[in-house]
Amino acid sequence: MIEEHTLNFGSLVLDLKAHEARVDDKPIALTPKEFDILSMFAEYPRQVFTYEQLLERFWDGIGDKHTVTVHVGRIRDKLEPDPSSPRYMVNVWGVGYRFEGVRK
Repeated sequence: MIEEHTLNFGSLVLDLKAHEARVDDKPIALTPKEFDILSMFAEYPRQVFTYEQLLERFWDGIGDKHTVTVHVGRIRDKLEPDPSSPRYMVNVWGVGYRFEGVRK
């Protein structure tokens, strides 16, 4: 049974209430900020978020594109089978990122 606080994308499942992420039923160790970033993307699949939007939301506008890139890279390293060819957190060149997942 899928509950309101669970985002299920097949092999990736986020439990928003428990603040947990699992890939292939294995827990993924994310920092609180990484979890917050991933869950925001997962709540709005296919929506592009610009670097500026992400900086404003998660860093109060302090930082630059590199700040976002580093955090997304860390999430990809933990989440993706092949971080160099991501299937969930994809780059929209020159704009930002979007989440490619279909909710189950």
